[in-house]
Amino acid sequence: KALGEVLGTGKVPSLRDVSLTWWCKQSFRSLCEGLARGKIDPPVMVDIHLVGGVQDADMGVMRFAEVIRAGKMSGLRHVKFAAYQLLSPRVLGEALTHADASLNFLEEVLLLYQIDAVTAAFLEGLSRGTGRLPALHTLHCTHGRTIGTDGAQSLSALVSGGGVPSLKDLKVNLRGIGQEGM
Repeated sequence: KALGEVLGTGKVPSLRDVSLTWWCKQSFRSLCEGLARGKIDPPVMVDIHLVGGVQDADMGVMRFAEVIRAGKMSGLRHVKFAAYQLLSPRVLGEALTHADASLNFLEEVLLLYQIDAVTAAFLEGLSRGTGRLPALHTLHCTHGRTIGTDGAQSLSALVSGGGVPSLKDLKVNLRGIGQEGM
């Protein structure tokens, strides 16, 4: 919690780049509670990589989504979820494209090693938000199974609706989506 407070309150004025690799467990929730007490804005840029997961780890991701929705992480540049099965992927996706999130500097989102339903729900959440991700150039939902028909439709809505105007690098598994997903 103390680390989140230090980062969020700007107590290190020379700090510009923060890269956190975190085993997704209860301590990540504490970090997010500390971040919620302040705000991380540019010129401080943050990369967060969540790995693995344990029981009740999703509470940390839920708190992370709340911090993002509240506009307290506008310095978020990269976010990566690897080998962690999100229990609330739609909530996280919606947070990233929430109008108040102001994630104008988010460049990369990686959702790796997820099951079909998780990836599809995450993409649905991204497409539901009313905000945009103007700097997002990389979106990877790989190393898992297909994004499914629902995921393909959500991705289509996100892209065609102008939610990711700078997207250059898209990696998704479309295997088996059928005509309805196209």
